[in-house]
Amino acid sequence: MIVSLFEKILKCCEEIGISKPLNILNSWINIQNKDGRLARHSHPNSVLSGVLFLMLLIISFDKCACNS
Repeated sequence: MIVSLFEKILKCCEEIGISKPLNILNSWINIQNKDGRLARHSHPNSVLSGVLFLMLLIISFDKCACNS
């Protein structure tokens, strides 16, 4: 997945004419509840900004062999 994400970033850079190497200078995490939203905002010192949505599946078991 990481390689695929990196390849997509490189393709995006190529499409918008960025040829020099990019460095990640800062990053952060926002955790939202289902249907949560963030206010529209910009990143004025960034050449390229993006978002990655992850979905976490939570499985619970009433009886688990490891708890026996």
